Amino acid sequence: MKIMFSILGEGRGHMTQAIAVKDMVENAGKFSYKMACTKPQKMDGTVQGSFTQTGMNMDMTMAMDGMPGPMTQSITAKRVGDCAQ
Repeated sequence: MKIMFSILGEGRGHMTQAIAVKDMVENAGKFSYKMACTKPQKMDGTVQGSFTQTGMNMDMTMAMDGMPGPMTQSITAKRVGDCAQ
């Protein structure tokens, strides 16, 4: 399984420089993992989802220090064809 993070921001110490993925499991079209950041502020998250050859569903929950509560995100993706070369 490949994981790609897309987090907006710039500069040293940005979140993408201190992110760790652990407890990754992929089996029978389902996946889950945990992620954690330590810089610039602490963040913990859990991800679980399912995938087929034509699409993916994913639910993510993240909690950051200093924020009023957790953030939840759901993603549904559909394969629309091959990439242009």
